[in-house]
Amino acid sequence: MKKSSVIIFILLSNFCFAQSDYIVVEKKVEDLSYYNDENVKSYDSIKNITTVNIYNVGTIFLIGKWNDFNKQKYLEERLITHCPVLINENNFILEIGIFDQEINQILTGRINFKKYNFAFLRQNKRMKSKILTSVFNKEKNYYLHKIKHRSLYNDASFFTSYHLIGKKGKDFYRMVLYNNDETNFENFEEFLINTYNNN
Repeated sequence: MKKSSVIIFILLSNFCFAQSDYIVVEKKVEDLSYYNDENVKSYDSIKNITTVNIYNVGTIFLIGKWNDFNKQKYLEERLITHCPVLINENNFILEIGIFDQEINQILTGRINFKKYNFAFLRQNKRMKSKILTSVFNKEKNYYLHKIKHRSLYNDASFFTSYHLIGKKGKDFYRMVLYNNDETNFENFEEFLINTYNNN
């Protein structure tokens, strides 16, 4: 009986004290002049859906309750340029952008989807990030990567990030989810796939 109690305690303590491998960095002085985006439009508590405004696209829908990341108070990693940064009730951080071909070419220099993904992976390797997993879904036309990413604010700090790069018609989809508790039972990859499929 004692042995089983100890095992249960160890298992529970792993879940109770588990945490993300990412540390949100607070600005030394709150930047009140910095424009704080207001991309979250509404939250439907009955359907558990948040409506978010995406530049040049209109609205998209996210499962769960999401808020705008406070850019006045905290530094952002900016893993995707020119896009909304959101945070949910579990402190997961989501950067999401949908860009047409013209905008994507201006931002990344790429129109070809596969070449864009290749350049993305090459850039991460150059930055000493570690690609943990990489999957391509040919039917839905997206890549899903799990990466140990170097923090912009601490060269010695690496954190786990989930990236989805997809293309529907002429639109490029970029999503990254991080600040995740890896012992949480939520499937982060499934969340990104569902967001991509439903928007």
